[in-house]
Amino acid sequence: MNIHIIQHVSFENPGQIMNWVQENNHTVKLIKVFNGEPFPKAEEVSFLFDK
Repeated sequence: MNIHIIQHVSFENPGQIMNWVQENNHTVKLIKVFNGEPFPKAEEVSFLFDK
């Protein structure tokens, strides 16, 4: 599963979500919008967290 996590500010982190992702061998991408990183295309995402 391709999981994307939107990170709004630098002091946030994925927390327990990251543990679940790693335990289940999913692919994860942090999107650091505070750094101007673009959002992924819809077809690239299986699951999206807005942290």
